[in-house]
Amino acid sequence: MLNAPEALVDLQRWMGQVLKKPVHKQDEQLLKEAKERIQPGPLLPPEKRIGIYNRQVWIRFSNLLEKEFSSVFTIFGSRAFERTIVEPYLLECWPLHPSIAELGRFLPEYLDRNYLEEDRRLVVPLAALDEAHNRLADASPLPALHEEEMMKKISLQPTVALFEMEADLFDFRSKLLDHPAEEWLERDFPKIEWEDLSPYLLWNQEGVFRYEKISWPAYRLLRSFEKGSTIEEALHSLSDQEKADSAEKLFGWFQNWCKRAFFS
Repeated sequence: MLNAPEALVDLQRWMGQVLKKPVHKQDEQLLKEAKERIQPGPLLPPEKRIGIYNRQVWIRFSNLLEKEFSSVFTIFGSRAFERTIVEPYLLECWPLHPSIAELGRFLPEYLDRNYLEEDRRLVVPLAALDEAHNRLADASPLPALHEEEMMKKISLQPTVALFEMEADLFDFRSKLLDHPAEEWLERDFPKIEWEDLSPYLLWNQEGVFRYEKISWPAYRLLRSFEKGSTIEEALHSLSDQEKADSAEKLFGWFQNWCKRAFFS
């Protein structure tokens, strides 16, 4: 195998650094280096030639994130979404995965750490919902666990997701996406009934998404299975009081979860 010339590797690394910053954030040093490294074209100087590549990368990434996080995009609008969400996220979490489908994978986590505005209780879980709908839509269910295997370690299917939210944002998101983003410039957003933090369950069954609000003990059990655990290990995640309160419900929960083929 032939090794790439050192000068080419150096140029590729430099190009990578240039592309990681939007044009309006480029410093003078990088623009100066462009003149030294890139030949001028018949119509454009080196820095403007590089600028074309830079803008195309950022436009492409921004468009993809707009589609993947459609409800968050609708809340912010094009300009604010780009400057408040896309740019800060990519500057900190530039994609390293070869698949473009992974571009927004860490956006909910990024927002949870960094988005501190008053509406974070809406924006952060809404981003998580957008990401989950995309991920679950692409997920292929694993072979379902049979009843005789229930004493083994249990895992949740990749078509199931869990959330903690202060409102039924599933309904809010659905109503939001009933109309194109531009129409909400003239409309009031759907009303949200805020409440105490509650757990929710989302699953994709043969292309149909369903969700429901669940109890905290049921949520904690499913969280344990999400990490991979036996039933006995999962029960240890409950307090003594939760075990006592849920004793009569446990069989029904497991029966329902097995019926829905949640376990693999």
